[in-house]
Amino acid sequence: MRDKIAKTLENITSDSFEKAEKGIKALRDIYKSIFEKELVEKIQKAQKLQVVTGAPSHPVDAITAFDDVIRSSRYIKGVDKAIETLIKKFPGEKINIVYAGCGPLAPLVLPLCAKYSPDEISITLVDIYDATIEFVKGIVKSLGFEKYIAGYELCDAVAYKFPDEKKLHLVVTETMQSALKKEAQFAISWNMAGQLVKGGIMIPEEVKVDFVIMDPGKEFDYIKEKYYEPCDKFIIDETELEQFRKEKISLVKLTAENLNKLAGQYKDEEYPIPERIKLGEFIIPENLEKFFTPMLTTAITIFEDVCLKEYQSGLTHPMAIYINERFEDLEKIVLYYNFPMEPGIIYEPVVKKSGWFA
Repeated sequence: MRDKIAKTLENITSDSFEKAEKGIKALRDIYKSIFEKELVEKIQKAQKLQVVTGAPSHPVDAITAFDDVIRSSRYIKGVDKAIETLIKKFPGEKINIVYAGCGPLAPLVLPLCAKYSPDEISITLVDIYDATIEFVKGIVKSLGFEKYIAGYELCDAVAYKFPDEKKLHLVVTETMQSALKKEAQFAISWNMAGQLVKGGIMIPEEVKVDFVIMDPGKEFDYIKEKYYEPCDKFIIDETELEQFRKEKISLVKLTAENLNKLAGQYKDEEYPIPERIKLGEFIIPENLEKFFTPMLTTAITIFEDVCLKEYQSGLTHPMAIYINERFEDLEKIVLYYNFPMEPGIIYEPVVKKSGWFA
């Protein structure tokens, strides 16, 4: 089994879409071959959770997300490259990895056990669903990777604390949707970033969300015509999209460094993660054509040059932000990131002053 998985990794980490697709399908078949019927039924029957920090993906959805070839292959390649970097950076040390929100397959880390030895990496798997933890234990056992696992933690990763007596070298968490909506990627990353050893790595390395005024009809038609058939490009030239866009402001750059700075601002608060944080303001331009629409765009740097750019995955498709007011009545909109219950980017309108109050 180990040799079979190692073979899939050769294809998965390739820059060829065809090879990556072949590798993901082969790994999917390996996983399916070891599914235990009883555990499959348990995750199918698991109740969808809604916690204060967001709505974690249902275990079934976490499994089906693996079918997104570019998303899965890029993340595995990025994690692999990060582990190689850490082994060189911390010679002689076992690299401690926390996979926060691992899902039933732990697919972004577990296959890499076929490449590294138990003396090189140690993995802690964290998930909020008890059915998921039970399922992934069965997967680990069937693959013969028990020696790699430091522990299984059934908890909300937003509150998980790594043991103080150990160094945490690598955090992997892919608990997000486009524009960081609904799921707890922001809050989990906030919690985990400060626990990394100096020189440690968080995967993804950066999640970037921008507020963009665009002509979505023309842009979507262009993307569909140029890239949709066949979908064999890892690289989309984002400069081509500028012709459909009018204004842009950067809202979020989610990195370990930025999160630690942010955490420092709230260290004396009763609750270390606030209800919301201000991201920026957008001044409404004069005479904005009606077909231009406010959108949130997402781009992900997984590690170094391994990226998910716009449109390459369901995670990086633009998302509309619906403004209830008429643009011509507004002076500006103020944008915030909201944390509790349903995380995501929200706005507050600032209406133009008129008449006596102008």
